[in-house]
Amino acid sequence: MVEFSVLKKTRFSDLIKWNVSELLSNKVLGKYENQPLTNFLVRSKNAIEIKDEVLYKQVTIHQFGEGVSLRCEKYGKEIGTKRQFIAKKGQFIISRIDARNGSFGIVPDFLDGAIVTNDFWLFDIKNADAEFMRLLLSSKKINSFWQSKSNGTTNRQRVDFDDFIKSSLPIPKLEEQKAILQKYKENIEQAEHIEQKAEELNQNIGNELINLLGITVEPKIEKNHSLLTFVKHSRCSRWDVDYILGKHSVDYILTSKYPIINTRNIILSCQYGSSTKADKNSNNTPVLRMNNIQDGEFVINDLKYLNMSEKDLSTYKLNKGDLLFNRTNSKELVGKTAVFEFDSDYVFASYLIRVVIDSTKANVHYISYLFGSKIIRDQINSISRQITGQANVNAEELKDFIFPLPPLSVQNEIVSHINQIKKQVKDLREQAKILREQAKKEFEETVFE
Repeated sequence: MVEFSVLKKTRFSDLIKWNVSELLSNKVLGKYENQPLTNFLVRSKNAIEIKDEVLYKQVTIHQFGEGVSLRCEKYGKEIGTKRQFIAKKGQFIISRIDARNGSFGIVPDFLDGAIVTNDFWLFDIKNADAEFMRLLLSSKKINSFWQSKSNGTTNRQRVDFDDFIKSSLPIPKLEEQKAILQKYKENIEQAEHIEQKAEELNQNIGNELINLLGITVEPKIEKNHSLLTFVKHSRCSRWDVDYILGKHSVDYILTSKYPIINTRNIILSCQYGSSTKADKNSNNTPVLRMNNIQDGEFVINDLKYLNMSEKDLSTYKLNKGDLLFNRTNSKELVGKTAVFEFDSDYVFASYLIRVVIDSTKANVHYISYLFGSKIIRDQINSISRQITGQANVNAEELKDFIFPLPPLSVQNEIVSHINQIKKQVKDLREQAKILREQAKKEFEETVFE
């Protein structure tokens, strides 16, 4: 007879379905015979001592079944825990801290030989398909089950090893696993096809812009800088060789059916954001940071907040139509822009530049699309300074970019056309997302009651 404590506490939010036998046992009910995970997973503990001079790969596992990836590479002298474990390609891996959130995965080929701490469990798989097990263990039903079994504080809840390995789950025979998995893969392949179409459309926006502007790119003439290069003093906002030779080599690139102008001709003002330290207190004013700019739009997640005086709020409060320029980041990401269009109060952080565009001369969305295109990306790449792995472009340099400026009516037409393409991209991505969710739902309905 199994003995239970007087009280068994389970959070309501952790439950998908009220089932006493599941709550009081290590059993999850489904449409197939229940079998313990010990029948399919064999713990692997290939321990090594970390050596200071060796470069090691470290692993991270994304939540909700999103896979395993490289966390970082470090020399042994930078790693605190000297006894770690070797991961092998094809092994099943679980984060015992985030098991309740679906942190399972299969070690990919490129992470063969990576190291993990004892907070990650590694298993060799037998009598089961690795991908099937990943999907099963990252399902909503299993996540709910592990939520009820996790112990510890909210942010450090761990699954007990014996609870995990002795769990009894509805697992079909290998042949049926493969049949279920095949149906799932067919749905996923359909989603991937749609995602590819969306990416192709998105990548072609820059080319579409170049065609609409009637731009031709002249072949670059390699200049010999070994002797003398003459540059007008008035044209130099920064005195260093790389900048002078890089920036002024850009002047050749553009010929267009529209006049080529300088950014400063359409800018009313530039302003750096607040350097005040932000926190998580949502009662304060939300601050937009460089990570909030993605693919030319603002993504309002992972927000932080600033406790600001009325004076500072009036200084840094964003207005509709403000263009935010990311002035420092990696070489690929410096220069990201997006147009602020929210009704709520937001301020902006110091690594962003607020650019106010003269609306009588330019459509701010047209300018934003230009900044995301090859037309200005090449200029950013040629002048950005590299400091401690970060590229930088300041406000004065921003004002020196050159580009075609059609009449305002033409700009509006271009913006409307690109907006249509971006809507198609968004719709396709949403379709793909729905298909992925449907594939996972069908998988779970096939296995569970």
